[in-house]
Amino acid sequence: MFSGIIEKTAKITSIEKGENSSTLRFATGFTGLEMGESVAVNGVCLTVAELIPGPLPPGDTVAFYVSPETLSRTSLRTATVGGRVNLERSLRMNARNSGHVVQGHVDGLAECTRLEEISGSWLLEFNLPASLARYTIEKGSIAIDGVSLTINSCTE
Repeated sequence: MFSGIIEKTAKITSIEKGENSSTLRFATGFTGLEMGESVAVNGVCLTVAELIPGPLPPGDTVAFYVSPETLSRTSLRTATVGGRVNLERSLRMNARNSGHVVQGHVDGLAECTRLEEISGSWLLEFNLPASLARYTIEKGSIAIDGVSLTINSCTE
């Protein structure tokens, strides 16, 4: 489980593309990661598959295997070397949660149709597929690339 509060961003240093899958590598900025640990990468719960410990900065360099299913449903399918990803370590059950409960199981992709700064805040509008839009409600929450957001309004 995650909170949707991004802790760090990282620059992708390598991508190995398989026939239908990928392996992403980057320095996380985190120390003390363990093999098999879950990390939200752009909101996707991925498992540490390779670990090269290092001092801060840049912290541990890791590799994450990205399955065909994950590539088909997430923005990771368009990830590029040098591109940045949002990172969050999994929640500890005894810690304060300053965001929302986010599972890291991505349901699909949305198209950002508007991005506007208004009085120091940002208004984002997304076009969701009908299969996902039916689950959204005003003042509910949604995670976009791992960022937990509150829904201001829903329209057809």
